Amino acid sequence: MSNDIAHGNCGNGPLHAVATTEPAGFMSAEDKVALDDLAVGFLSGLILAPANKDYRLLINAPAAITVNSVTTISASGTCTATLKIGAVALGGAANAVSSSQQSQAHTTANEINAGDDLTLTVSANAACVDLSYTVEYTRIP
Repeated sequence: MSNDIAHGNCGNGPLHAVATTEPAGFMSAEDKVALDDLAVGFLSGLILAPANKDYRLLINAPAAITVNSVTTISASGTCTATLKIGAVALGGAANAVSSSQQSQAHTTANEINAGDDLTLTVSANAACVDLSYTVEYTRIP
């Protein structure tokens, strides 16, 4: 073999099958499952003194993702937190933020394209303090 380009394709077709969860290819099926699990991610943050306004959580997304859920909680007070892609709210309910943790699943209008912004809009603020949020997402292959 004269160079790395020749590896894996030596005249009679590829030396290694494509990696899948079944059957195993270039890596074991177990390793492929573990690699696929890396596609799930989390974006978390804290807004100390939330006001009724927009907060940009992600600017110019580097890759396409699907937002699966948003979890919120505050130290005290209440507000409404609405997640938006650009100016469009995700499908599903907004989060009613309080000192009790709440999660909302999002199954429609929840795909972010590379280059999009993700915004959290706070409204109906009633002395909300320390708004914590976690956005769970899946990378779109």
